[in-house]
Amino acid sequence: PPAAAMIACVQGSTATDRKHPYGLQPGDMLGFSAADLSGALINLGTWGWPGSGLSHVGLVVERPASDGPHAGELVLVESTCLVRSKCIYQRRRICGVQAQHMLPRVAGYCGKVWRYQLAEPLSSFESRVLTRFCLSHLGKTYDWRGAWAARDLAGALIRRLMCAPAGQSGLHAIFCSELVAAALNEIKRFPTLKPESWSPNRLGRATIDRGVYLPSPLRIK
Repeated sequence: PPAAAMIACVQGSTATDRKHPYGLQPGDMLGFSAADLSGALINLGTWGWPGSGLSHVGLVVERPASDGPHAGELVLVESTCLVRSKCIYQRRRICGVQAQHMLPRVAGYCGKVWRYQLAEPLSSFESRVLTRFCLSHLGKTYDWRGAWAARDLAGALIRRLMCAPAGQSGLHAIFCSELVAAALNEIKRFPTLKPESWSPNRLGRATIDRGVYLPSPLRIK
């Protein structure tokens, strides 16, 4: 449905529903599948099926107490260059890590969106650590080179194994699934030495296989 209609519907619901749209909780991952050529190419390059595989991911976090009346609201933190809305915190359009309001982001997306639900909800402490980690990277530029290298094609995999240094990347520039993998690693839900090695499709499959998220993600758009 149009973004305005979806937002109006939720605005008429309870305060809890408005703070936690679609039943989302901190730490949930949103998986996106773009309905255009770029989405199809990303999926084909990362062993995903166009229209049902993931071409982008973002992480649900809870706004901190310092956000005053907005504290506790859920926002989507993601690394992308394809959102026209201004980042909530930086008040400008970003090509990189940004925070977006959940409802207009999902409603305005041209494609499908799935909720990956945590198998075990975050504790209050984990949620605060997750929020602090994600917000600390706001404004970092999108890592086009890293996103290309994270493809699952055989050549890209060999280059990663031969050339990638051990340990985490410096996260100076970040692509979408790298950000999510690094954030989940920070709260010890998805230990990984190389967050830069995860494409959206690989991350989606691995987080389910390791029991981080429940099987059968729920489509919310």
